[in-house]
Amino acid sequence: MDELSLNKQPLLLTQQGKSSAVLLDAEVYQQMLDNIAFMQSVTEGLEDYCNNRTVPAKEVFASLDKIIADAEKR
Repeated sequence: MDELSLNKQPLLLTQQGKSSAVLLDAEVYQQMLDNIAFMQSVTEGLEDYCNNRTVPAKEVFASLDKIIADAEKR
């Protein structure tokens, strides 16, 4: 476990000479999860763009300005 924390390299576990599991440092594992989530978000954004599911930034900011103005009136 100490070696795993020090060198941050995955440790391949085998069973009967065949790969059976990979042991990762917790920080490395979290980075992998974060990278996967980021890549999924990028993919969704690209799909939205390709399928014309976008809103111009001017419209978004105008909508936000209205929401803020309405909230300040309360």
